Amino acid sequence: MTRSSAIADSLSRVVFLIRDQPDDREAQKSAFRALLARVSEQPVLIATQNGTLAIDGEAAGPDSPGADALRRQLLSHGIGELGIPSSLTPPQLLTVLRALAAAPGTFPRLQQLADHFTVSGIDGVIIAPPLSAIAPQYTDLAPPSENATTPDPKPIGIGPDAVNEESVGLLHFVTMEMKSIGELDELLLTLEQDPNSPKTGDLLNEVLAFGEITAKKEQWQDLLRAAATLVHVEDQVTEESHRRLYSIAIRRLVGRRVLESFAQLLHVPESRNDATLVMRRMGADSTEVLMQLLIAEQDVGQRRAYFNAVTQMTDGTELLVHMLGHDEWFVVRNVAELCGEMKLEAAVPALARRMTHVDERVRRAATSALGRIGSPGTIEPLRRALQDTSALVRIQAATSLEGPRAKNLVPALARLIEEEAHPEVQREMLHALGRIGTPEATDILIGASRPGKGLFKKKPVALRVEAIEGLRLAGDQGARAALQDLQQDKSEEVSRSAGLALKSLMTARTAQPQS
Repeated sequence: MTRSSAIADSLSRVVFLIRDQPDDREAQKSAFRALLARVSEQPVLIATQNGTLAIDGEAAGPDSPGADALRRQLLSHGIGELGIPSSLTPPQLLTVLRALAAAPGTFPRLQQLADHFTVSGIDGVIIAPPLSAIAPQYTDLAPPSENATTPDPKPIGIGPDAVNEESVGLLHFVTMEMKSIGELDELLLTLEQDPNSPKTGDLLNEVLAFGEITAKKEQWQDLLRAAATLVHVEDQVTEESHRRLYSIAIRRLVGRRVLESFAQLLHVPESRNDATLVMRRMGADSTEVLMQLLIAEQDVGQRRAYFNAVTQMTDGTELLVHMLGHDEWFVVRNVAELCGEMKLEAAVPALARRMTHVDERVRRAATSALGRIGSPGTIEPLRRALQDTSALVRIQAATSLEGPRAKNLVPALARLIEEEAHPEVQREMLHALGRIGTPEATDILIGASRPGKGLFKKKPVALRVEAIEGLRLAGDQGARAALQDLQQDKSEEVSRSAGLALKSLMTARTAQPQS
């Protein structure tokens, strides 16, 4: 097999697995690894001219059966040339491939595809239209003669041959309005009553026809109801052949434009659950749509709806990690908050790098996210955050610390409390020692709560009171003994605070259920 054929074969395999078998993650991963081995060393230029697919000027041979289907898929997006640089990271390359696998019409103009790559932080991809002005939606892509008329595209159903790339080429919605598509609710009820019916394929074709007509009329709530029903029914299917039919139907029913419209319904209370269900089913594509909407949205309420929806997605987290490198500060801040909300451990290295961001708001969001994730890898960046030039970042870092996982930061906290000039930061650091609660942390708090001894000389009463609160949070035997002694302190405020803290600990202990 020539190099061009090998690359064409690998590329077509990945694209069509993403397009036609979205749930087969293992097959996708295997094919993607094989593709990476072939394209990571040098850039690749793909051309769809003259009825052939060429890689770096060499036509893919007959030993690459997927080359022609790939050519048609590229032309369905209006792509005549595609240049893939070797500098793309694996997540970036995967984003490009997902765009290529999208349904025709997802990107009506090449500029929209280019904008999609730009928003995703991808540079260097070359896309150009075909040399001949051929309408990309037609399956017969040979240049028409001057007097020729272009035939209507043949509608293709979801029968057993629907995923045969050689015989079908393009998979798309049924594009002819049937004479009678039946009542939607009646169709959906029939599918719900018998998900494994022999007539499932015909019924799903009618739903797809309804979906096409409904999308054209922009009746998104009706279309959402249909999509949500198919997702529910898909979970009840026991026969693998039928499950495959439902999977294909859902993918065709919910294209990129439909996903964006469903995302708008997240703001509508009666539609929110169905919209969330369908978007979760669509995986990484939904995450990508939601992230782009989140970035562009100015309204706080709608942005919160997108934010909440992203936290419920299970796929596409690699896009979140990648977008932490975005140029716009507010994008990085929003994404950092999402990573914290989702406790996304894979984002820790990228979040740590954002701790040097010029904008304090980004550093604060990254610090908060690291604290919420709480994995061992977060400790070192949190240590750096405790010494940030911004008091707000230092406060955020201190409030993020708790439990034994942060025990290695106790010596640093002891030193920083002594050096810290900002009273609010000192306060949060003392409370952090209490939440960490190790014997070493308790000893430091005891020293901080006492007047004029050792490391803490001439301590303000306010500082001692905050140390007492730290002892209450620690709540171990050493903390209780220290609080009992502090009830006799010469400072009325200190003694009163110690008494209240001790009473709180005793009440909490009494309230605990007896074993």
